[in-house]
Amino acid sequence: MGSVADKIARKLLSSRGSKVVDLAGWREGRAMALEAGFGDDGQVLDKLAGHDPCHALYALAENVVSLMAESISGMREAKGFVRIVSAAETEYLPAGPPMSPLTVSYFAMWALFDVRFGSSRETMGSCILRIAPEFDCPSWLVDAVERMRQSRMGFFVQCGSDSEGVLLREVGTRETVPCTVPAGYAGCEGEIWFVRVLPPPNRLCRRHIQTV
Repeated sequence: MGSVADKIARKLLSSRGSKVVDLAGWREGRAMALEAGFGDDGQVLDKLAGHDPCHALYALAENVVSLMAESISGMREAKGFVRIVSAAETEYLPAGPPMSPLTVSYFAMWALFDVRFGSSRETMGSCILRIAPEFDCPSWLVDAVERMRQSRMGFFVQCGSDSEGVLLREVGTRETVPCTVPAGYAGCEGEIWFVRVLPPPNRLCRRHIQTV
């Protein structure tokens, strides 16, 4: 029968020329990704001029994935995903009001890359990776989504800061990595952070990116 990702892929491919599935979100996301035009590493840095490349590429990729997920969410195969995310959104009200302990960024990353649904326990990220080659999505987007898919929340020790961010070491390990913190919070050495740390999205980017 195949995984839920396979079923979604077959349905999207068979619906390309029909109105059985609303592909507006998928087409918009793909168009945004192609318009970005990222090719080799030099092009990536040129496109991201004026922005931190570690953050900007991931932020764009997350926006593209969110648009693509809208199309998938309307399918019967994704009803488990919609049920889980809708219940959590009602319970926790990310960004409020009233005041919520969850940020929109945290909730989005959790919904897209942590929530598992269907008999094969797929995430929305893994479904998009399964479909992306069929729709000729650019390689930079596939690489970014794969890195986000493999990410997770973890406890990190703040080991100091520099002019560009902080040094974080995951609890239980000895590896310390330099991280950009988009929110601008540097904290104090010795603090324990519960965050998601993404690896550099490009070989010319030397810093990790701390999210949520």
